[in-house]
Amino acid sequence: MDNSDLDWPNPYVGLAELYKVGGTNTSSIEPILNKARIATQVYREKPSLPGSRGEHDVDTPSGRLSPREKHLQVNDETNTILQFRTIDFGMEECSLVLRLPDDRLAEADGISYTMSDPLSLNICAMDVAKLLDVKQVTWRSRPQCSEHIATVNVIPGDDMELSRFPCAWGTFHTFEVSCAEPGCSVDVWSSASTAWGVYLYQYQTI
Repeated sequence: MDNSDLDWPNPYVGLAELYKVGGTNTSSIEPILNKARIATQVYREKPSLPGSRGEHDVDTPSGRLSPREKHLQVNDETNTILQFRTIDFGMEECSLVLRLPDDRLAEADGISYTMSDPLSLNICAMDVAKLLDVKQVTWRSRPQCSEHIATVNVIPGDDMELSRFPCAWGTFHTFEVSCAEPGCSVDVWSSASTAWGVYLYQYQTI
């Protein structure tokens, strides 16, 4: 057994029982934006090459820093795997959303990106319930797709909801993004201040 097989400690002891009893006053909470914990690429032409990681890491005198930047790169030979971990008790309905920049938004955010036009992507849910080790994820070894979520014709600049599903706190949700049509291509980075690519909204359920 490794650390990824262990249960996450429950910081919400007794809350579920308290809400079952009733009589509690619940505040209204805005949806939470949940960005991927892991975004890694796998390569058709290099099926044994481990997933990419740390592309924007920076070595400093105090050690290596990993900025909160995630890479969505998809083309005929490259898929991106994204893994989320849901957070917060009582925010347990999730919306999977795709958002890619248009030229106006990219200029406003000061980012560069490439994207084919048109762009059609497949998104599938992957059969994995624990934290991925990107050092072990390859095209050949990646988890299997368990459900086709959507085929989406991308409209740059729009939030495009792909799926809604229940998402208990502390659970992992893993998706693969691939080309739906030959010749498709997208390459964009999200950062601590921007949310380009695929992400989750978590909605209040209590």
